Amino acid sequence: MTQENEWLKPEKITSELLSVERLTEELIPEPFRAWITDISRRMQCPVDYPFATVIVMCSSIIGTRCSIRPKSKDSWQVVPNLWGGLVGSPSALKTPAIQEVTKMLTELETNKFNEFENEQIQYQRDLRTWGLRKSILEDELKKAYKSKKSDSVDAQEVESRLNEHEDNPPKEPILRRYSTSDSTVPKLQELMSNNPQGILVLRDELHGFLTSMEQEGRETDRAFHLEAWCGQGSFILDRIGRGTIRSELICESVFGSIQPARIIPHIRQTLSGSANDGLFQRFQILVYPDITSWSYIDKLPDKDAENRAFRLIKKLNDMDFIKDAGAILEEGNKIPYLRFTLEGQELFRAWISDLEGRLRNNDEPPAIQEHLGKYRSLMPSMALIHHLLDVADGKAHGPVSLASARLAAASCDYLESHARRIYYLAGNIAQRAAGNLSKKIKLGTLNDGFTARDVQRKGWSLLTEKEVVNSALNELVEANWLKSKNQTPSHGGKTKEIFYINPMVNNISNT
Repeated sequence: MTQENEWLKPEKITSELLSVERLTEELIPEPFRAWITDISRRMQCPVDYPFATVIVMCSSIIGTRCSIRPKSKDSWQVVPNLWGGLVGSPSALKTPAIQEVTKMLTELETNKFNEFENEQIQYQRDLRTWGLRKSILEDELKKAYKSKKSDSVDAQEVESRLNEHEDNPPKEPILRRYSTSDSTVPKLQELMSNNPQGILVLRDELHGFLTSMEQEGRETDRAFHLEAWCGQGSFILDRIGRGTIRSELICESVFGSIQPARIIPHIRQTLSGSANDGLFQRFQILVYPDITSWSYIDKLPDKDAENRAFRLIKKLNDMDFIKDAGAILEEGNKIPYLRFTLEGQELFRAWISDLEGRLRNNDEPPAIQEHLGKYRSLMPSMALIHHLLDVADGKAHGPVSLASARLAAASCDYLESHARRIYYLAGNIAQRAAGNLSKKIKLGTLNDGFTARDVQRKGWSLLTEKEVVNSALNELVEANWLKSKNQTPSHGGKTKEIFYINPMVNNISNT
């Protein structure tokens, strides 16, 4: 099978990803710009990775404490709660980028835990004093009844004081939580009952988060996560042994990383009418950047930039948005809100009009249409986040500015290009996998006469699933890169399909 005259000329294999917009410095919030750029340069990871991480982190810090009403009169309200993730190969430095950014969240949690411990000590003291005072009043009341003066003014006065005292026990401190890696619904419900402002679920591997909802006994988890994304729902949970857990607001942000091959099955679900519930489309801050050339960098972190970023994040965390940003809290509403300035409102009107026109264009694939449909809330959410960062930095107050609206609209264009790359990846998986395999063949990493299992065992990108490997091999057979032959071992056993490599493949360039 190795004689060139037995082969047809191999065809060129094209496996390029769709292009994505480059993340310009202007899209990065100015107070974070030097810090995020420094992380990217030192780690030699795409700047998109720390940028996406910090945007979702800020959205979770704001949570349900402030919202935006994108229209000038309508009551439509958006909580700036975002889900996102970093897409890339195992060596793309996704996890280090997430850890470098979210260490600021860890510092906030450490500070709050220290405060909680001190409050807990004082609470135990107050509880002891409260209990002693209660015992004294109970003794006084017993004496009043024993003296047969239960109808006297003294007995009524003591009972009144005791009732008032029992109605006002010391308030038990609550530990403010910012994030968790435990995405089980019972644990999240417990955390959210004490943290209605919101919780960030940080998963090093988003694939685990997504597949966990398919496990037996967790069929209802998806419905909870769908509701928690909105940021304005509530729940009451009755559990044996724990009583009733109630939360006026549930708000869950989700962020993590995922490999291209592992994201494909989840995107394919969006193509199935019966299995598509819109959960994947809620990952609005998904980035899949190009990996650039590597340089050896050994420099100290920019502490000035890092300290400035942390001061801003701490200020964002501590802000009273009604007092500091001019947010409005209406009677009967749980969440204060801001609207756009007149100029910002006009930009939003033009932007949403364009989006709605595009969503009604049937030329778009349904999966893309559904994903872009979530941008109705993404743009105002991004505008509010940018604006509140300006407020925390002392540069703004009141309605959401035109500048923030412009940044949000530009961010949506950037994110849309990444979304299209990711959805296209799933729609053309066989071609992409064939492209990856053709490059490995040209590098000589497979011996002539290999099997599909030999390929799968390598664990190469997009070539870890049996179905995808077989599709890629079929593509290369059709393109005259390979020939296949069924072979039965001489000693008997199962017939194997053996693949032979066209010796002319080294004469062709492929992309």
